[in-house]
Amino acid sequence: MKNTNKTVENKSKETKEKKLSFIKKVIISIKDFDKYEVFLYEGFQKSLLYLIQIMAIFTAIVTILSVYDYSKKLDTAERVFNEKVSSISYENEKLSVNNNEKIETDELTELLGKIIVDTSELNEEQINTYKEGLEKENKAILFLNNEIILKYQTRQEVLEVKYTDLLQESNIGNNISKESLLAYYKDNLFNIYISAGFSSFTTMFMIYIVSILSDCIILALLTYLIARIVKIKIKLVSAFSLSVHALTLPLILNMVYVIINAFTGYVIKYFQVMYMAISFIYIITAIFMIKSDFIKKQMELQKIEDEQQKVREELQEKEQERKNQEEKERAKKEPEDSDNKENKKDKNKQTPRLGNKPEGDNA
Repeated sequence: MKNTNKTVENKSKETKEKKLSFIKKVIISIKDFDKYEVFLYEGFQKSLLYLIQIMAIFTAIVTILSVYDYSKKLDTAERVFNEKVSSISYENEKLSVNNNEKIETDELTELLGKIIVDTSELNEEQINTYKEGLEKENKAILFLNNEIILKYQTRQEVLEVKYTDLLQESNIGNNISKESLLAYYKDNLFNIYISAGFSSFTTMFMIYIVSILSDCIILALLTYLIARIVKIKIKLVSAFSLSVHALTLPLILNMVYVIINAFTGYVIKYFQVMYMAISFIYIITAIFMIKSDFIKKQMELQKIEDEQQKVREELQEKEQERKNQEEKERAKKEPEDSDNKENKKDKNKQTPRLGNKPEGDNA
């Protein structure tokens, strides 16, 4: 049994020492159930790193699509601006648009919300009336002659920003016109995309990683219970690693679904149910494959142990034969040695030693 345990330990060490690239892990996670055993020894940190890599790729794809969608909305905003606005001027810290004619549009609801432009001289009551109207909207912007009033979807109250403060923070200058604003917008368009992309990536990555981690924890608990039911002892960390890799294909399918949805608007009603069902099927299949592989290894180890036992018995038989042969040779030698000793004694008695006194006839 000691040799068997050592063999198991050696195989475990060999499995742990296997270094797989990210692409290789993805391939194994998708199609090689019989190799899922390697993930049992991966460890929490490597599994988490693999998950972060998958989610970073997923978030990057979603970010690119969101920036693309954002660019189309900006194109729409530029078109509406050119259609609705004929002239802009800024003098004595007062803004004038279309000679103070009122402009109102709902064409940019997704991007900015409802937009109202009224740069005429308004009294306090008229401004308050506008504010009350903005508070009823999810998103809205009101351009007055001296300030902008914003209503965010995430805030209940409105936000007031003076033009003088905006001009100090930007490089537009005081010479404001329709042409200068368009030029400023186009010069900074790349920076706008970068800022939107970075903001989108960081926000969505945090949301997605928290969501997928919760899915992994639920799946890991199910994996641990299923393993116990089929009488395989695994640690919770190993169950987490298996769960992470079982979610690989559902995550890739989710990426494909997001791309298709972005370009076609096609919606799969029960995609989330299918997403978890695929993961669950992967886990069950992987566990039974691991159990089957474990049984095969146990049989192989038993065969090895049987062979080792046969070798030991053969060695013992040979050793016993050698001892028996030595005993026989020793038994055979003993009478010969005793005869030699007797002959030697008789010879010593018959032969007089030098210096002894002769007796009788010998004298």
